[in-house]
Amino acid sequence: MTFASVPDPSLYLLEPLTRAVYRFSPRSDSLDLRGQFRASIEQNNTLFTGPATAMTISPNRYIFFSIGNQIFYATDVP
Repeated sequence: MTFASVPDPSLYLLEPLTRAVYRFSPRSDSLDLRGQFRASIEQNNTLFTGPATAMTISPNRYIFFSIGNQIFYATDVP
């Protein structure tokens, strides 16, 4: 779980088995699901060999996550 600060505060949750990242916007009384990021089926079947073990969000909103001894990233994250 990672929290990105203003101007667009977001809470990012990693689901390690499916290697999906969910983006929520915090509200005063709930969380609003704003997006879901995951690899395509072809990438998922050829690149990844196990569950994701760690994730972080850079200041410019790139997602980095690790699987085993490899690091992957996505750049088109709102």
